[in-house]
Order: sequence, then C-alpha cells, then structure tokens
Amino acid sequence: MNWLGSNPLSLLAALVGAALGLLVFGQLHALVHELPLCVGVCAGLACAASTREINRMRGLVAGTLAAWAGAAAHVVYVARLPLWPGLAGFHQDLDPARLSSHVVSIVLAILIGGNSLRHESRARIVGSWRT
Repeated sequence: MNWLGSNPLSLLAALVGAALGLLVFGQLHALVHELPLCVGVCAGLACAASTREINRMRGLVAGTLAAWAGAAAHVVYVARLPLWPGLAGFHQDLDPARLSSHVVSIVLAILIGGNSLRHESRARIVGSWRT
C-alpha cells in the first residue's frame, strides 16, 4: 500500500522514532524541565534513515506523528494525567513558550523526515512509477 507516496517501512520507522522520542522525553524530563524537540528529531531521523528518496509528504507524516507523540509525552510525563483525557485537554496547558517548543519540534520532524540520510538519495517525482 502506498501511503502518501512512500513505502510502509518509512511509516513504521516514523512510528518507532516517535515512540523512541516519547521515551527520550520521559528520561530527559527528569533532568531538564521539558524538551519536546527530542520527539521531533527522533521521529524525523528514524524516518529519514529508512529511505533512499527525498519526499516532503513523508516529512509531513513524520511531523504529524511528532505532534501527537509530543502531546502524549507532555500528558504522561509533565501533566501526569491519563492519556486519552489528557490529550483531549492538551490545548489548555499550552502557554506561548510550550507552544513554540512544540512547533519547533514539528518543523524539525518535517524537515528531517522529508530528507534521506543516504548519500545516493534522489527527489521523488510525483506520479512516476520508477523505483
């Protein structure tokens, strides 16, 4: 199945990267106040490492996963609420500093996840059938 012009391995890698970022956020929360950038960077790096093509749509998916994982990390580790009610009320805890750090995390996930870490990467042409 073709999800937004990429392969399922990239989606799985972005999911694993977002989950890893959530765990890293929890570990760093004990040391540093709050650092949601690690969620976006982990999701983007995992997604970029799993592919050979440059694809900005894949970066948007990595950014979306980073947004949800960052919100879940905040709910679980900072607000210490149950996950689903906490996600429903996540917008109530956003002050300008916290909002800007989550936005930077999402932008980093989009920029990193849309690229490829492999040297021989090429841009994907929409509508082409070449592999």
